[in-house]
Amino acid sequence: ISDIRSLAVPTGIGEKLGNKGGIGISLSIAESSFCFINAHLAAHQHATIKRINEFEKISRDMGTLLLQREECIVFSDRNGESVRRCMDEESDFLESTTHHTPQPADPEDDFISNDFEETRDDCYESKNPLVNAFDHVFWFGDLNFRICGTREVVDGLIENHLHDALRCNDELTMLM
Repeated sequence: ISDIRSLAVPTGIGEKLGNKGGIGISLSIAESSFCFINAHLAAHQHATIKRINEFEKISRDMGTLLLQREECIVFSDRNGESVRRCMDEESDFLESTTHHTPQPADPEDDFISNDFEETRDDCYESKNPLVNAFDHVFWFGDLNFRICGTREVVDGLIENHLHDALRCNDELTMLM
């Protein structure tokens, strides 16, 4: 076991409080890399976009910062700026650098479309940097994702055993 790293990404109120967000641990076993994330994301049917934004922020930060050589944590300061504190491997002291967390320039840069009226058939191709950064990624926690569609449509898909359509319209699968 090598390359053990950990990272906390808050997404709570003002992205400062840790009541929502994710904690990730990455490691390598032989030639395979693993990332384990426990997250608590926004709840309720109307909070889909908020949940997606939290998932994307956690994925983006974990997919880039966990791969750096030094062990780092990221948190937001009083001004909403992301602050990274890293352990310097050579001198064992904490170094602080402030940076802006990269945000998509426009909606087309998001992992998925925010148009939930479309039925997808391409749910196996990943645009998520976290999935592309590690060989194996495991998400745990209270993710609160739903299947896109009305109750009647989802019930009809279940009754007709259209499980592939359910999976492709699952909010979390759409993000992966």
